[in-house]
Amino acid sequence: MTPIKFIDFDLLKNIENQKDPNTKGVYTIYYRPAEILFGDTNYDYKSDIWAIGCVLAEIFLKTPIFKSENEFYLLDSITNIIGLINESSFPGVSKLSNYFELDEPETVHFDKLMNGCEENLKNLISLCLNLNPLKRPFCKDLL
Repeated sequence: MTPIKFIDFDLLKNIENQKDPNTKGVYTIYYRPAEILFGDTNYDYKSDIWAIGCVLAEIFLKTPIFKSENEFYLLDSITNIIGLINESSFPGVSKLSNYFELDEPETVHFDKLMNGCEENLKNLISLCLNLNPLKRPFCKDLL
């Protein structure tokens, strides 16, 4: 099996021993996780895990899982597919500089959207798309 490599060195910097805040507008908008959308500048590689989940879902769906032209509607799309972004799903989110409360979705559509996806791939994508960055897997665990 050939490994998949995700490479984008546009905003590359060493995050170890870093004193300056990270860039806010990283990632193509479709792949931005909630922590960055809500203004976190202390994010780490776990935001890359989110992006991997987005790309894997896109490969299955043949279209981006979260489509939007702006950050507000992207948060709405994430909420409708993954679930409500709040203190319960992402402890500490309300302390982020751009946080605001979102409306609770009537239905969460992830399972319906991923219908027909092989169960192991669906579970892998679900792990990557955890709203809480601390609960996203390490890269070695994805393998």
